[in-house]
Amino acid sequence: MATTSGFAELPLYRKLALGGAVLLFIDLFLPWLSISVDELDISASANAWDSGLGTLIGILLIVLIAWEVLRLTGNAPEFGVKHDVVTGVLAGVIALLTLFLFVDVLGDTGIGAWLGLVLLIVLGYVAYMAYAAGGREAVTEAEPPATSVPPAAAAPPAERLDEPPATSYATPDVPDPDSARERRPDDPYREQPPPAV
Repeated sequence: MATTSGFAELPLYRKLALGGAVLLFIDLFLPWLSISVDELDISASANAWDSGLGTLIGILLIVLIAWEVLRLTGNAPEFGVKHDVVTGVLAGVIALLTLFLFVDVLGDTGIGAWLGLVLLIVLGYVAYMAYAAGGREAVTEAEPPATSVPPAAAAPPAERLDEPPATSYATPDVPDPDSARERRPDDPYREQPPPAV
């Protein structure tokens, strides 16, 4: 079982997933929207929690933080997919929603939105690296093979050259032409009787 002392041994993208999620969660409390009307001497600001999208981002950040803590302590549940896939999906969705929130407040952007822009880039990088680490293999494993050939129809393995062929062909009984003809007395190939001793 891993402990929190193993944080230093984690790959960079997992450190960034946990650190970036914590920082973005804190950033949601900073002013994302800042409006000021100089003529009336009025200024107002709102944080990300004041919008439904910001609340959704906050909930997903809590899920990502809890997931990474469970992975760090070795208590992450098995979902039938690699843990990096879960990290990558969560980080990617949070980065995308944060980008939508940033675009929504663009024009009256507060300091929280600019920090959120930096942190969404970090989480986008986490999503990419998590996909490169484990998600690509999971997607490849999920794809069906290009052609499905039953094992019985597959070609037999090639025979080795030093082995006799697997099938033997029967040859008809044909008499040897040399044994069938009579040898003449002057035939050099005729068997000679052994010399007398």
